[in-house]
Amino acid sequence: MTSISKTILATHDPASIADDEGSIPYDDEDSLSAGTVSFRVKHTENNYPLEGVFKIKTTLDMPGSIGFGKTAWGATLQAEIEVDDDDPDSAALTITDDTFVAGRVIGLDLSPEFHIDVSHIHYHWLSHSWDHIKTFDKGPYQFNAVAFIALIVGKLVTLGDAIPLGDIIAALLPENVDTGAYYDKTSGIGAKNGKVSLAPKVVGDVDLVGLVLTISEDVIRAIFLPTGPGELVVDLILALGDVVLTLVDFVNPQLAFGPSFGFASPVDINITDFSVADSSFTVQDADINADTTILYGQGDGNGALPADLSDKDVSVSFHAHSEYDLLGGGFIQISWLKVLSLEKRVVKTIVNEGESVRDSTFYNTVGAQDLDGSSVDKGYLENVVN
Repeated sequence: MTSISKTILATHDPASIADDEGSIPYDDEDSLSAGTVSFRVKHTENNYPLEGVFKIKTTLDMPGSIGFGKTAWGATLQAEIEVDDDDPDSAALTITDDTFVAGRVIGLDLSPEFHIDVSHIHYHWLSHSWDHIKTFDKGPYQFNAVAFIALIVGKLVTLGDAIPLGDIIAALLPENVDTGAYYDKTSGIGAKNGKVSLAPKVVGDVDLVGLVLTISEDVIRAIFLPTGPGELVVDLILALGDVVLTLVDFVNPQLAFGPSFGFASPVDINITDFSVADSSFTVQDADINADTTILYGQGDGNGALPADLSDKDVSVSFHAHSEYDLLGGGFIQISWLKVLSLEKRVVKTIVNEGESVRDSTFYNTVGAQDLDGSSVDKGYLENVVN
């Protein structure tokens, strides 16, 4: 068997859905993208000696994007290939260290990752060195602007009396919007038979109980404020209501329920082919074990591999099936004193706005561990007629 050195293949490292970093869009409409600018902040600080015995080194690595990008997917992975010397049409592909992401950059998108290295001093004759003890990795954490925008709008409409019915408008705005909205991430395509599914989505809830309470307060004000002592009456009623609700919350669970709605962009991605130099293989079978999956490929008339592969390419091809869905459903939540809470949410696709498929290929030089010589053929987008 001829073993091909591990090779990094990626749209971008780390995997990204920013327009300018090789990501693969769900569609080809340029009008859907207002442009995305990518950036990366990397800061290392070494000045944390502790009692002259320990040293802590902290690193913050924060790739990010700002703008409004297309819905897209991206990936980074390590590909290792073995070709049977006796049968050049037979080969095996192993994928490791992979990350797949999908979604859309909306506003500010950040993925901070923290690294902490702890070292202990080791004294030598007339000198000393630092022995590494432990590394702590935290993240990456994904932040998206969708939930933040909803929060700001909700606060603005409740400021003062400048906006008529502002409290009712705020009660109608979605709650519980996921802060990782419209973004999904997964790993382990090698251990999943060469297939992964991602489902970036945004889902919000409208609490009908809170809406009724809000409307009730407005009704009370409308009835009593026109009268002479109306303001005092309103304050007494609302104060009594607060006391009653507080007692009820203490004795009985608090209920919230209502509709849930949102949108999603699911995508299914699977490996179809791979190649080394001029030898191509179509995935036919897989050998699954506890840690990884080896994908077996079959060629068609491949000759023996060249003796020198140093300037040759490795490639892996993917088939991606993507959709745009409108989601609808409902939720119910029972909580007590904001300490104990049970929640159930059922959301299903109610409208499928379209499906498409795209075949894409990642290339890089054999054994490369950077993306200097890599490329991505994004392929042709085909719309699926339902």
